[in-house]
Amino acid sequence: MELTFWLLDITYGVVGGVPELRLFGITRDGKRVLVLDRSFRPYFYVLPSDDVNTVVNNVRRKFEGRVLGIELVKRRLFGSEVDAIKITATVPDKIRELREVAAEIPGVKDVLEADIRFSQRYLLDMSIKPSNWIVIDQCEEVNG
Repeated sequence: MELTFWLLDITYGVVGGVPELRLFGITRDGKRVLVLDRSFRPYFYVLPSDDVNTVVNNVRRKFEGRVLGIELVKRRLFGSEVDAIKITATVPDKIRELREVAAEIPGVKDVLEADIRFSQRYLLDMSIKPSNWIVIDQCEEVNG
């Protein structure tokens, strides 16, 4: 089912250890809606100062079993393409702790985007503009 609604607010909670984004809105015919998205995960980046592969290995060793993912990605920083390490956390509340640990890992020059609120990160990544009409292509209708 397709759903079009005006986004009024966005919050999140953690349900069963999984982050759940909650988008509150109103449809064109005045019905209130709540859209839940449990697929999005919090993340941040670290910039390596030394050999990228060595730093990736250092990060993997430090965070083994503590994060959902660690991957080497290309990002743009002040107009230049740079190598960055994307660290995906389990829940938003872990980001602060993880960023502090990451900053102490040998070869890490900087920690980036760890200060972006989870709900704001979602809006940015999904190209959603607040106070705007949003179209959800596939959603499951649940009444109640």
